[in-house]
Amino acid sequence: MLYSIEVAASGNPVVFGRFNGTTNFGCGPIASAGQNDLFLVELDSAGAPLSVRTFGGTGSQPNTTAPLPEGAGLAVGDNGNLFITSTTNGPIKLGGGVLTGTNGFFVASFSP
Repeated sequence: MLYSIEVAASGNPVVFGRFNGTTNFGCGPIASAGQNDLFLVELDSAGAPLSVRTFGGTGSQPNTTAPLPEGAGLAVGDNGNLFITSTTNGPIKLGGGVLTGTNGFFVASFSP
């Protein structure tokens, strides 16, 4: 499911959403770690993937049972960093460690 498309500081499109099971963004199959995982994909001007990041854990990201399910968004900061928001229902690996808890909300920042 697609949540957002933004233009990165590089001028390339960045796509943010969720997937379940196995998917392929053009660079080989990627399997989800849990029920639903999040993805962040930067594409070149022809639509080919430049980078693919996935974030997940044993639960569902986003928490589709939360009072406000999804809660997911993408923004590009003035410094070019990518910011994502979402809910979580269990541990999630975001690259710098594991966030724990259930029915939580997070904001994460990534350099391009």
